[in-house]
Amino acid sequence: MFNLPVEIDWPNALVINKKKLGGIIVETQNYTGKSRDYIVGIGINVNSKKHELPKHIDQPATSLTIEKETFIDRTNFARALLQNLDSWYLILKDERYEHIVEKWQEFCVNIGRRVNVRNAKKEFAGIFLGISNSGELILLLDNGRKKKFKVEHTIMENYRVQL
Repeated sequence: MFNLPVEIDWPNALVINKKKLGGIIVETQNYTGKSRDYIVGIGINVNSKKHELPKHIDQPATSLTIEKETFIDRTNFARALLQNLDSWYLILKDERYEHIVEKWQEFCVNIGRRVNVRNAKKEFAGIFLGISNSGELILLLDNGRKKKFKVEHTIMENYRVQL
């Protein structure tokens, strides 16, 4: 829509040139049988000006207005966003998880980078390979083995992942 170099900073931050534009969170609720609900939360800095953005945060922030150097019509933006979400919902509904994972990994800036992962009291070091079709973090350990980690409660700081 805006032809901007938006990337994903694992697991859910939207960034442009290492500046945080917003974030997305998706949670699922499973019920008996095939019934499943998805709850999606999206936050995007649309028309914030530089002086309105927080200064004392872990990562510089930006907005669409700053990056495009023009005012953004929020109604048109919301309409386009919802139409895009609807197309992704249909892909999700068809259980085409591999397509979603492939697209997510295409935009993720952390793939191929060295990270530390903490799981309970153990710490693992390796290269972040991406995510599995079920949403698990895949790490190539220093010993050459691949290990998957559930990511429901993860935090990544300075390329350190804590589970």
